[in-house]
Amino acid sequence: MEQKNAGYTIDSLVLVESSFTRENNINFHGEEIQTNLNVENTNFENTEDGIIAVAVKATLLGIQNEKQVYSIACKYFGTFKKIGQPLLNEEDFKKINAPAIVFPFIREYIANTALKAGLGNLLLPPVNFVNK
Repeated sequence: MEQKNAGYTIDSLVLVESSFTRENNINFHGEEIQTNLNVENTNFENTEDGIIAVAVKATLLGIQNEKQVYSIACKYFGTFKKIGQPLLNEEDFKKINAPAIVFPFIREYIANTALKAGLGNLLLPPVNFVNK
């Protein structure tokens, strides 16, 4: 039975991997740069003390004239506490809700890296983790 105030709370969120590369001379006035985003919910588990751990990794590639001109990748690790007996089961939370909570931090990391790298304003779309 559901308890009042039952649910999941975020305990911590940390960047555990990041990488960035770009070509020195990207032609921003030439052929459009196509982007390819890959997002993976790479790891989820329960620890002995009731903490749920989730890792989400994203890689964004910029392709121009069939050549990779930039790559931005990062992995965030989040931990969540289960409070009481929530309606949402743990498996669905680990596979859907937890990565959806982590992903905005990935979007922010990639957007800030792109701005600092002179790539312009890259706004990534939300990701539907139900289908992942």
